[in-house]
Amino acid sequence: SDAWQRLNSESFDLLVIGGGINGAGIVRDAALRGLNVALVEKGDFGSGTSFRSSKLIHGGLRYLETYQFGLVRESTAERAVQMRVAPHLSRPLPFLFPVYKGDPHGLLFMDMGLWLYDALALFRVPKIHRAMRERGVLAKEKDLKKEGLVGGLHYFDCSADDGRLTLENVLDAESLGGVCLNYARVDKLNRSSDGSRVVGAKVTDLVGESTAEVHAKMIISATGAWTDSFLEGAGESREKLVRATRGSHVVVRKEKFPIQNAVTMLSPTDQRPLFVIPWGDHTYVGTTDVDHSEGPDRVFITRDEVDYILETVSHYFPSLNISVDDITGTWSGLRPLVDEPGVESNVKVSREHEIFGGEDGLMILAGGKLTTYRLMAKQTLDEALGHLAQSGEKPKDIERCKTRDRPLPGGRGLGEDWSETLPREFAQRHGVTEQLADHLLKSYGCRADFVLEGADAEAKEPICPGLHHIWAEVDFAVSNEMAITLEDAMVRRTLIAMKEARKSLEIAPAVADRMAEKLKWSEGERKGQLERYRSWIENCMEAIG
Repeated sequence: SDAWQRLNSESFDLLVIGGGINGAGIVRDAALRGLNVALVEKGDFGSGTSFRSSKLIHGGLRYLETYQFGLVRESTAERAVQMRVAPHLSRPLPFLFPVYKGDPHGLLFMDMGLWLYDALALFRVPKIHRAMRERGVLAKEKDLKKEGLVGGLHYFDCSADDGRLTLENVLDAESLGGVCLNYARVDKLNRSSDGSRVVGAKVTDLVGESTAEVHAKMIISATGAWTDSFLEGAGESREKLVRATRGSHVVVRKEKFPIQNAVTMLSPTDQRPLFVIPWGDHTYVGTTDVDHSEGPDRVFITRDEVDYILETVSHYFPSLNISVDDITGTWSGLRPLVDEPGVESNVKVSREHEIFGGEDGLMILAGGKLTTYRLMAKQTLDEALGHLAQSGEKPKDIERCKTRDRPLPGGRGLGEDWSETLPREFAQRHGVTEQLADHLLKSYGCRADFVLEGADAEAKEPICPGLHHIWAEVDFAVSNEMAITLEDAMVRRTLIAMKEARKSLEIAPAVADRMAEKLKWSEGERKGQLERYRSWIENCMEAIG
């Protein structure tokens, strides 16, 4: 209610539309520079695309093949930044790239490519890559197919909790005075009386059903895959800017798919790279790359994608016999690629970002990737300030960009060896297991103490058998992380639904009861939350059968 009051009563330097990773990065950068800034998102923060990525902060090894050296250099530099400012969310992950007879590139070629990869990163990696023969590869991952195996490469990139990376940017912006609202939909962009300039927006509160007329000197659309539909719905007629392609993933329990390293695989169908990635007590595999035609509000895996992924897994790990029955969760997201007329292949569409407009008070950020979100935010904000300066509306005493050095909220005070020393200390301090301590620290960083503040023994119990998530996390999500719906808590704050979709339906009523008490839901609202959540899970698992 306080945020809505500010939205209605203040005039902002900047209004950011879209609460994915790009919008979150922009609003944080703007708040750090001293701008009066607001962010509105029609769903939950990161719900559209940003929590549905492959959960990697990586340099883009495959971009070397298309000579996108600038993108690789940017990405590896930003990877180093994220490891520094969010070490709990961007953690080193060892990769194994097996090479077989008949592969497009031999072991020597791949070795040379990885030397270039390390060099473009200025060798800022946990360990320099290493080439190895068949025996060394199988020592790393014994279940890999042995027939035709020549050797492989062992190298490092980073895993990332994409949803929490988005959320922590939003939380930091809010702590700095920014207004950040989820479930706030922009219905119309308002123009000046002569129509020459965008001066604000009509925003609808999808929870309280009120509206606000927001006044802003500059508006930035960071709506990703929704860019074209948003602009059309808001009364802005423009040529198509975004080509959305779908990337889907499947999840399997680690006991069925036991790997120690992320493994890069090439699809036997089209030679596209896919990854098998260890994920705590689970393993996930992805991603696909297909054109999406159903619209950005409905994005779920198809049976063709399931078969495509499983075919690749069976090709590389034939002895494990992974089948559709082993899949416990799925997710799909859209890549908001900048549309390139005449380019037919998804693979050939650039992953670079572009910034459009600004002269009339409306800027549009399109394209890009998770890894470079901070740099994209900086460049977008720099350009916005340039336009404000030209129109004579740039605020005075704006500070320089600080996001390269300022840790995210959970990253403050974490040392380089935090993962080796803190879990034991944390476990002893709060009377929990080291496994739970490790989970909480990797999710919340130094904010983990607040999750357990005032938590009784029941709140420290697991929500779902076989997972580390506890009831105190639901309470914290509601009181400190702007979780408003059952889906917010089950999908994005705890990840239970992504790991164990069907199991999550069994515990959903109890989670809904706990949230209903804190959010004062009526019985009708509680039932509606459960129905909407059940429908979401059924859509996620429909292709599994």
